[in-house]
Amino acid sequence: MKNILKFTILFCFLIHSDTYAQQMVQNINDLYKLKENEQLFINRPLKNLLQEIKPEIKTGSVINEKHSFMFCFRFTTIEQQKKNEGNSTERISLLVQVSEHIPWYWALRPKNKEIIWTHKDSYEYGDMIITHIDITAVNEEV
Repeated sequence: MKNILKFTILFCFLIHSDTYAQQMVQNINDLYKLKENEQLFINRPLKNLLQEIKPEIKTGSVINEKHSFMFCFRFTTIEQQKKNEGNSTERISLLVQVSEHIPWYWALRPKNKEIIWTHKDSYEYGDMIITHIDITAVNEEV
């Protein structure tokens, strides 16, 4: 009986510990790992990539061009972006190109909060398939 109880506890512990795997991007400096491991995300849903990012995505905007559909994620607030606050590391952008047009309707988003990224956005756009990932950093003049 003791052996069964020990086995059950060990089994539950192993299952529980697997659900808390460490995310690839622990802080903003780790964003480059996404580009380095881009092949892990290509032809996979956006939600897979979003699950690997621990720092909060504060804003997200969309670029829908003729043959290019892209999300631009930022880790600073709208106010910080307007004032160019934060160092260049904090003002980095994650660009994620997807395979299809992004149904992003500016007029339907909350006024003055159009680019704030929400959990609803993650859910709504999470099944879009990634085709390319890029990172852009702000070059600060000295």
